[in-house]
Amino acid sequence: MEKYTIHLLLICVLLLSCKQEKADPTSARIEAFENLTEKTIETHDEVMADMGTLMDLSMAIDEHLRKENVPKSTAAQLTEAKTQLDEAHAAMMDWMKDYSTKFPYEAKAPTTEEDLDEKMPILQESYEGIQAVKEQTYEAIAIAEQLLSDA
Repeated sequence: MEKYTIHLLLICVLLLSCKQEKADPTSARIEAFENLTEKTIETHDEVMADMGTLMDLSMAIDEHLRKENVPKSTAAQLTEAKTQLDEAHAAMMDWMKDYSTKFPYEAKAPTTEEDLDEKMPILQESYEGIQAVKEQTYEAIAIAEQLLSDA
């Protein structure tokens, strides 16, 4: 009798350990949406922290351009760098306005396949957009800092 009990117990353990629960594809997609949202907001926060740097560099260029004896070629380069800084700032403001329109703060996260089908491509586009703003911002900062250090 004890032998049968042990066998039965082993069979139960084996069956329970082999039981595989099907992963809910909607849950996995919701998690992917949440992860991409988090990455998007983290990138936004990272770039937003540099908006002050953009403005500081822009003002430093203005100040430098007000000096006398700035060679025309240097002035042209600094003016172009200022334009790039201003464009990076504007790109961030445009991205934030666009994102808040597409994903209002009070909006609920998608919970159905249909919602995910609609919102995931929009979120992916927003993520790619903030990545482009990040690259634009860092490039504008690097160019302005280099020009100011050379001037």
